[in-house]
Amino acid sequence: MTAEEPREVEVRDRGVGGSDVAAILGLHPHRTPYEVYLEKVGEHPGENRGNAEAMFWGTRLEPVVAHVIAERRERVYATVPLTWVDPDERWRRVNPDGLLLTEEDAAALHAVGSLEHGTGEVLEVKTTSGWRAKDWADGEAPVAAVLQCLWAMDIGGQRSGVVGGLIGGQRLRVAEVEYDEALVTEVRERVAVFWFEHVLERRPPPVTAVDVGLLRRVYRTGGQGIREATPEAIEAFEDYRTWQGRCAQARAEQEYARARLMAELGDHDELWDGERRIAHYTVIPGGHVEYERPERRQLYVARTEGS
Repeated sequence: MTAEEPREVEVRDRGVGGSDVAAILGLHPHRTPYEVYLEKVGEHPGENRGNAEAMFWGTRLEPVVAHVIAERRERVYATVPLTWVDPDERWRRVNPDGLLLTEEDAAALHAVGSLEHGTGEVLEVKTTSGWRAKDWADGEAPVAAVLQCLWAMDIGGQRSGVVGGLIGGQRLRVAEVEYDEALVTEVRERVAVFWFEHVLERRPPPVTAVDVGLLRRVYRTGGQGIREATPEAIEAFEDYRTWQGRCAQARAEQEYARARLMAELGDHDELWDGERRIAHYTVIPGGHVEYERPERRQLYVARTEGS
């Protein structure tokens, strides 16, 4: 189908894979361009990202979910043991979760051991918490998963793909992905800028607010003394002080609004605006014998419309 290499972490780190694309574009819910950059240049602190238990079960359940999706679509699930590599741009590579094949294509694969370029549908499988169910509503899939599927389709030559998500271990959602040449071209160009102008040039992309925890792990030793502030550092300092003041003011205004709500509620338990509950009290029980904490009422205020 395309140039192939052993499916190993070392191989994947010599280029950009499907799981990197959304992060590079700033569209991943947990990873950032800066984190991907550190991984590619070998400077990531190496600590595990995310919940290890969730990752364990995701890996174990992936083939089960894939087989169920194949059965429901009347297709055959085929694993992809090798890394797909773009023969013209070898830094572009992908490890799709699998392919969905017709019976004829599956038989050909079994007999010959390979498939023609573009055969089948790319399959990407995700397992996620019930809290993320909204990402799979109305036949849609998370942006990161769709981009991962499109990246694989672009390299493998497929023009259709499927993203399946097992939500909360019991609800399966499946979204179809059609090849979008204009979108894929834009994605390819933006990812190329990241690879050539940042990774190969060893020039880190801008950090984001999400990178604070990562930066703590990257620069944990200290001991290098004083550094003269750059214009960028001074700008960041001024921004920090500005937002520090605004946050303090916002907290004061929020507490003032809380006090007014408490005064309006009095000894009532809930406050309603037509069909919407905007605030309510919950009783927090007292402490144990060892720690005497009195029972108290805790005020909760609606955060979003209709909550």
